[in-house]
Amino acid sequence: MTSSRNDPFLHHPAAPRPGYAGEERLVHVTRPLNDEPEAQPGESSPSGAPPTSAPPTGADADTPAPGPAQSEADDRAVIGAAGLPVVTPDDRTPLSTLLRKETVAVVIDIDAATPSFWHLLAEADRSHPWSCLPCVLLAPPRRAPATAGADGCVGLTPRGRPLLHVERPLCKKQFRRAVHAALHVRRRQHRVRSVLARLQRAADRVRTERDELSERCAGLETRLAAQNHRLRDLVLTVTTTEQRERTRLARILHDHVQHYIHGAKMWAEAQRDDADAAPPDTLDRVVALLDEALRLTQSFSVELSPPVLRTDGLAAAFEWLSHHMRDAHGLDVTLEVAPGLEVGPRKMRVLVFECARELLFNVVKHADTSTARLSASARPARAPSGSDASEVVVTVRDRGCGFDADQALSEPRADARGLRSICQRVRLVGGTISVDSTPGTGTTISLCLPLDSSSTGREASCRDAPASPNPSESGT
Repeated sequence: MTSSRNDPFLHHPAAPRPGYAGEERLVHVTRPLNDEPEAQPGESSPSGAPPTSAPPTGADADTPAPGPAQSEADDRAVIGAAGLPVVTPDDRTPLSTLLRKETVAVVIDIDAATPSFWHLLAEADRSHPWSCLPCVLLAPPRRAPATAGADGCVGLTPRGRPLLHVERPLCKKQFRRAVHAALHVRRRQHRVRSVLARLQRAADRVRTERDELSERCAGLETRLAAQNHRLRDLVLTVTTTEQRERTRLARILHDHVQHYIHGAKMWAEAQRDDADAAPPDTLDRVVALLDEALRLTQSFSVELSPPVLRTDGLAAAFEWLSHHMRDAHGLDVTLEVAPGLEVGPRKMRVLVFECARELLFNVVKHADTSTARLSASARPARAPSGSDASEVVVTVRDRGCGFDADQALSEPRADARGLRSICQRVRLVGGTISVDSTPGTGTTISLCLPLDSSSTGREASCRDAPASPNPSESGT
């Protein structure tokens, strides 16, 4: 126990008490509560109240005691000297109201310690799991409960409530020591409150972070599922396109190239077997058939992979494409290509060209028009400030019959397979696509593709998103 010599509370009662916030006060209960009769001597009280001993008899009863008025005045003087505000419950301010406020301890006369008091004290503590108000019991030595601490030392009731006994008549030093002990107990309870509050805040943060993490995981799982679905669709599209191109190549070779070669072979064999009986222009016919076969193979090779795309860049490739669409399909394409347009990475250049060609073939097959407009330009990418990334924007417009864009992109229609394939390839490389079309108003499709190598390498390369070598055989 701290001695009075080193006890700052005893020597500086009005000094601020660190570690304890709020309006500190003592509640002094002098009378039994009005709602319940006083407990009988020796009767056990509820809520952990200690049993009180019987009033003194015999020789002790003959000991003169001070008068009630003098005793109460002396008690108030000693309690007031403790340096804390003291409040007493009355009719206008009941005990239950005082206990809701910040209280250091409850000072109670032994005659006021009724079952109703202990019950009310337990109710006040029940709203705060950390709280257990210490009590300073004022009683003569022979009426002090056995569980109370003697001379200001802290004892415990059967339910664990701190209970201190101060003998009457009150001694200032003894009472201050008891109040100091109660203050120490209350401060420890407030440290527990602070720890519980920190733990609660930490638990709330953990709960919030867990909920945010769960939402992010759910969003990532949804995005992953959608990405897997797009990849499956792309694999099916690639497989279908590959098989369709194999069929187209076989048909071209069988219907055209093989016929010319077979005809040239027949005329050459006739010249070899009987040169006199063969027509005089046999060799000319052989040369003409071989020239036609050679022309078809060269045209087919250029159509599969235009050399101008590899040697002269994207602007020249678009110029070649406009002439090819006019000569091969009768589609007059108006070009609007920004001067000096250049797409650095070859894989992105091939992807941009293939997407533009497939969109123009869609105009030929579905738009029911003979004109279209192809525009291409570069612009800074919509990236954080300080970034030098750029992107290319390609737009194909026509004034044809149009179509329902939402339905074409959402429903698994065979005639929209090509357009969905373009959407998947563009998104896989980190680009965006915009489709604006309604029946009877024409169609405008814009592609926006990043040109920096980090985006293209991170998402996918052109080889990972193959396009149809001749999109005239693909869908919308």
